[in-house]
Amino acid sequence: MKKCVIGFSFLLFFSGNVLWARIYSPNDPVITEIRQYVRAYKANPTAEDQFELAMAYGYNGFIEKGWKLLKKVPKSYAPEVVERYKKLSDENPNEPTYPFKLGFGYYFMGDKAAAKASFYRVLERDPKQVWAMGFIAFIEGEEHRTETGIGWCKRALEVDKDAMAIHFLLAEGYRRTGNYLGFVTEMITVGRLKTKEKASGINFEDKM
Repeated sequence: MKKCVIGFSFLLFFSGNVLWARIYSPNDPVITEIRQYVRAYKANPTAEDQFELAMAYGYNGFIEKGWKLLKKVPKSYAPEVVERYKKLSDENPNEPTYPFKLGFGYYFMGDKAAAKASFYRVLERDPKQVWAMGFIAFIEGEEHRTETGIGWCKRALEVDKDAMAIHFLLAEGYRRTGNYLGFVTEMITVGRLKTKEKASGINFEDKM
């Protein structure tokens, strides 16, 4: 848990205020859906609602917002997440969000192998789920398999070339392996996407 917090804090420090999968418009259906989760959380700020909102952010690429919220969920809630979403995942073999949530339950229980297996199941159901790829890459990096993590980052960017946090993870992979030209190139891309992001004007409190 400590390594994960340090790793994401490092990522977020260099990437700015919000890391996004792509640049959304204020009226995008994804934003409308997340606002519904925000309403539910404000009306009933339980661990369950907190976790669900964090997952809504994370599944759609709002990494920093999701991660900050997820860190506030009591670790004791993780077994409940695993129990609930393992059952739902088994009962709904075509739904990718259930194994995505299950992966985080396993991760916070310290079972990284099961977490990765869950993210693999996400990809079996939704082969273009960039953030399942991103979290696999992150775990590979934590376990010192940097080249494997780099491979997953590249795979994710083939799906979404504007996935800002993936560019940063790739930059960090290049830094660790001594590819400093690759590191600089990726960080320039992060800066460009950050500028584009700021211009989009997304506010999750809009129309609430």
